[in-house]
Amino acid sequence: MVLAQKVRSARKARGWTQLELARRAGLSQATISKIESGACVASRIQVIAIETVLRLRLMRTWRVARYRPAKQGAAGKCAGA
Repeated sequence: MVLAQKVRSARKARGWTQLELARRAGLSQATISKIESGACVASRIQVIAIETVLRLRLMRTWRVARYRPAKQGAAGKCAGA
């Protein structure tokens, strides 16, 4: 399962909206949306924030995702918080 799917599944399992996850992780809702859709590759800091609030281990998945973005094309880094 790719990072985007893991984040989305864990968030939904908790009954959280993207906005609620974003607030808890100190990120923007737009950033969470982009991460979940595979439109960008999260930074290490963003992954740590997300895995902390979701109580998941995502770093191994993140390392793979950095080199193989979920969507074909130019999936850049997620900007901002």
